[in-house]
Amino acid sequence: MGDTGLEFIQFGVASGVVLLVVDSPLATHLRIRPSHAVTEAVPLLLVGVAYLAWLATERRPLVEMVKQVLIALAFILWGANLLMPPGHWAQFVGGVVIAVYVFDLAWLIEGNLRRQLRDSTDLEMADDNLRNQLAAGICCCGRSVAPSSTTHGHQHGPGDVIDGEVIHARFAGRQSQSVARG
Repeated sequence: MGDTGLEFIQFGVASGVVLLVVDSPLATHLRIRPSHAVTEAVPLLLVGVAYLAWLATERRPLVEMVKQVLIALAFILWGANLLMPPGHWAQFVGGVVIAVYVFDLAWLIEGNLRRQLRDSTDLEMADDNLRNQLAAGICCCGRSVAPSSTTHGHQHGPGDVIDGEVIHARFAGRQSQSVARG
């Protein structure tokens, strides 16, 4: 994103500070009373444009890019909405902004739930693989395990590296339980 994009961000942050001053009790002491609608709209417009400029330089998967462009447009539309005269169009644009934010949050929640489900499934698969290895007399680190023993002579803890992978705390705890069950 070039210097222009950075300038949009800097002006956006500066205009956000101006908005805070205009909205604060200090505003009663200002000699010039700036338009409240303009001081609210400018930071939204600037950060939306800066984000669009930055996205233009990014290479992201299509769905991710669509989500990010919608958020940038929501900021721009929100800023524009604050400058619009009251009426049906202003109400419509406000509704579009709300819908985009709701859709974005729903997408975010759905993505997090999918990630948790995938991580949980991966952990269950790792547990199954560990039980199968132990049943075959092989520890996850490759050492032999006596089929009749309840321990294999060593423990793995969180942070141990096995086959280039760091053992997670949940997995390390389940490994010792699996060995005891075996």
